[in-house]
Amino acid sequence: MLEDTMCRLATLIFVAAAQLASAVQAETLPSGWQSHRFNGDNQPSVDNGIVTFQLFDRVCSDIDYGDGRGENDCVNGNVRSAIYPTGRQARLGDAVEYRFNLRIDPSFALAPFHNPEAIDLLPGGSDSRLRIASWEGPLLHNFIYLMKADAGNGVTFLGHQCQSPAAFGNWVSVSMTILWASDETGWIKLTCDDRLVYVDESVATNQAPHCYAANVCEPGKSKNPRSFQFLLGPVIGGYGQDYARYGFSSPFIEIQEGGILIQVRDMAVEAGGELYSDADRELVAQLQERLNALGCDVGAVDGRVGNRTRSRVIDCRYFGAGVALEKLTLATLPSFVERYGAPGVADLPREAPPSRIAAISAHSEVISNGDMLLNLKAIVDDSDDGPTSLDVILIGRFDERGVTQRLEVLFRDDLDPVPEALAKCSGVRVESWGDGTSHLVVGFSASETSLMPQGMGCVAEALPGPPATKVRTFVALLPEIAGALAAPATLRLVDNAGIRAFIVRVATGATIVATATS
Repeated sequence: MLEDTMCRLATLIFVAAAQLASAVQAETLPSGWQSHRFNGDNQPSVDNGIVTFQLFDRVCSDIDYGDGRGENDCVNGNVRSAIYPTGRQARLGDAVEYRFNLRIDPSFALAPFHNPEAIDLLPGGSDSRLRIASWEGPLLHNFIYLMKADAGNGVTFLGHQCQSPAAFGNWVSVSMTILWASDETGWIKLTCDDRLVYVDESVATNQAPHCYAANVCEPGKSKNPRSFQFLLGPVIGGYGQDYARYGFSSPFIEIQEGGILIQVRDMAVEAGGELYSDADRELVAQLQERLNALGCDVGAVDGRVGNRTRSRVIDCRYFGAGVALEKLTLATLPSFVERYGAPGVADLPREAPPSRIAAISAHSEVISNGDMLLNLKAIVDDSDDGPTSLDVILIGRFDERGVTQRLEVLFRDDLDPVPEALAKCSGVRVESWGDGTSHLVVGFSASETSLMPQGMGCVAEALPGPPATKVRTFVALLPEIAGALAAPATLRLVDNAGIRAFIVRVATGATIVATATS
């Protein structure tokens, strides 16, 4: 207890000294900006137009939130130093650009944490409790967009990196332009140093894309905010007043000695803003001209992306098995222009041939060792002998892009008896279950762009006809199976984001399934 008291006293002395030093040349906040009332002693300072925020360990505000819950930052372990624009809040239907330059001191050492809630949303579930900027609705627990930072992932927005940790100490220019909407008319674009970091279109922008507790959002609760507050400055979210129940000794996240220092300048919130530049609209017009020339009517060539243009880029031509076209956005526009301008595109069919996948179902899970499992059942009509039933489990690890780090496929058919020759097949094993059944497991070698099944020739020789046929059928039709799984009605049944991304990669041909006879 004495040690904690002395530590807190030392911190307060340090804070007081820092505030005294900054007060010598202190300026007021730029016009139109105000300090957050829950900053407590972590008030930002201003020098030559640069706003400096500092957070210190356990230095928090004890001002009640005033919403009847009897809570404050000190109770919840929150530490903040933030500002906000004092003008009119953005509302539904407003197009707004939010701009600021950001600098994180190179001493910044806050580590990321593994967040099981975000495993499907962030690379490896690596998350941060420090937000730098937030866009919030007026309701309780109604955060919509967050820009975060930690020493492992750098500055991120919805898991997309804005600045790497190696660049801390340098200024980065941030711009978020958004059309606030509760329906598909909405769009959002975020750039860092004019580099496109995140974009989405035809989306309700008043709904949080990453809704979970650490993001101050309540999954499954319907909220439809009509106004939006922008907050700028570091806030560390603590463990809350139930910290002991989760095994923590304090509601506070430990802050490094000397505190956290973050700076901003050139802040602006301006009405207006466009998603597509003039050059982008020229590309859209090229795409529309090519679609119309192919007989896929999008209407007038006006350089604007409407519902007809979005639909026609998907269904105008069939580009082959394993190629599923993505949603048309600012990010995918160049690839669509290239695809529909390629030689021979006019000769491609409008529709895919009838699918050989007669029926398919799947569900996913993550097991204790971190492996991702996809339980898959499919009926394949691929031979004169009638349909083939496939019942397999995909076991592997995939990053947030769906790139395969490891993959095995277990065939649920019981091997009875187990052929002795299978023991000689490289990359293949037999797994015995407690119910007395034995199952073939085929390993795949993987790179970023390809999958190669192991021991296929050996398996064909070692197994009797029907089991070997099922293995060959699964491997040969995996892109088509992935295409069937990638249909929206099926894909939404797959809970894990890594597996979903893997399915889409195989379906689109971004990951090619090779064949081997060894």
